[in-house]
Amino acid sequence: LRLAVPLVQLLYPSLLEADWVAYACGQSPPRHWPPRRVLVASNPSGYLHGLCTLADGFDLQCGRTLDVDDLVVANFLDTRSVAQTLLAGIEDIARRGGYHEVRVNLADGNMPHRQAVADALNIVGLVRTMARFAKPRAQPLKPIVGP
Repeated sequence: LRLAVPLVQLLYPSLLEADWVAYACGQSPPRHWPPRRVLVASNPSGYLHGLCTLADGFDLQCGRTLDVDDLVVANFLDTRSVAQTLLAGIEDIARRGGYHEVRVNLADGNMPHRQAVADALNIVGLVRTMARFAKPRAQPLKPIVGP
């Protein structure tokens, strides 16, 4: 989990290592998060090229869901194949786990690979089903880098 911190900080620059580990493990200090699994895409040498977190969810319309958050791809030269590898792993977990739906949440922002990830989602049959709006209640510890 600690090796993934720089990758996750691409999405969340102000995230501290201790918070990431607690979040990924579902530990209570400093907050309580539901237990999560971390799925990584790495090369044969063990270098991480992408990751996402997975959690059990529930939807009133379809039932049990596999919720995918924090999807990040760090290989900007081959974003599509890394994203497709992660998505194949997600599909396998969902099929073996008996989930009725996979829900992928992409962080907004100007990540250079975001459109390639969205394209990969569309290629494997995922469609956009909602828009989510949020209002931060506190300012981030570090400024978010923008255009």
